[in-house]
Amino acid sequence: DYDNGEIGNDDEYYYRDIKRYPDAVQHKGVAIIRLDAPLFFANSAYFKEVVHEAAKGKFHSHDEPIRFVIFDASGLQDIDLSGIQTLNELHQELVAIGIQLGFASARFTVRNKLKKSKFVEKLGKGFMCMSIDHAIDSIKNRKRSLIEEVEDDKSVSNGSGNVKYRLLD
Repeated sequence: DYDNGEIGNDDEYYYRDIKRYPDAVQHKGVAIIRLDAPLFFANSAYFKEVVHEAAKGKFHSHDEPIRFVIFDASGLQDIDLSGIQTLNELHQELVAIGIQLGFASARFTVRNKLKKSKFVEKLGKGFMCMSIDHAIDSIKNRKRSLIEEVEDDKSVSNGSGNVKYRLLD
């Protein structure tokens, strides 16, 4: 699914493909995407392309610029080293244009591989969420993106001298 929107009532929400569920509501400034396949060498370029299109607002109904891309990883059964490399590149590319990447609903095996590869450290633990609702709540509770917070704190350093990639919890 390229972009998902929220449907439901006050007690329960679901996130579904906006093409199939035209009544789904999209969150301003937030793109939610899902990949129902492993992220590996054969589809990594396509995945990056879709994420960049979503980051530009291509699948979004609001005019407000996208500031957060949430990857609904519930359909991601596995990830290999090239998939992890793709996520690292994608994260850096999004940070460079002022967009924060977040994860939701990743399976244990995928989360474990992302932790072992230190990707979760780069992303920021606060952006590795157990559900889309949790990710949306995290964004709503955060007035500014992580990138803006880091850029405002010029005294923070990650040892590489590049403050943009220093992440907070």
